[in-house]
Amino acid sequence: MKDIFRMELAAARKPAGDYIYYSHLKLTDTSKASPKASFIYGIPEWKWLVGAGVYLDDVERDIALMHAELDKQIKAKVLFYTLIAAGIILIFLLIFGKLSSRLKKDFGLFISFFNSAAHSDEPIDRTKIKFDELDRMAIDANMMVEDHKRAKETFQKIEKLESVGTLAGGI
Repeated sequence: MKDIFRMELAAARKPAGDYIYYSHLKLTDTSKASPKASFIYGIPEWKWLVGAGVYLDDVERDIALMHAELDKQIKAKVLFYTLIAAGIILIFLLIFGKLSSRLKKDFGLFISFFNSAAHSDEPIDRTKIKFDELDRMAIDANMMVEDHKRAKETFQKIEKLESVGTLAGGI
């Protein structure tokens, strides 16, 4: 204790006070000395030493507990934000999957239309098309079918007239 008091006195003589480090028995466990840090400040006009100290192993334990709690909170927040990000990604995937499916159906209609357009005068069923841009294309495609149908009918009328004229001219 004399050595500790000498360190306290030396620290108290400094104008701003000072820290001292030593080992001391704890009141909770008198079987072993524990490292301790104290701040000592002197009030010379009153011949007082004022100090406060902490056991470093208690501080280390408290820091370890706070560190463990902080790690737990960080893991919980990382998990929370990961789940939110995964949910958002899932929502986008579902939306894009649905849009992709609709787009495939619309293009399927166009592909089947163009495959049969050379042999048929069947227009595209616009009620099955979900996208405005493709609906506008369907309007144009249906107008092409109508123009083709009229041209074919006109060509057939001309052929009929020519065949009737050939027959009438031969009589």
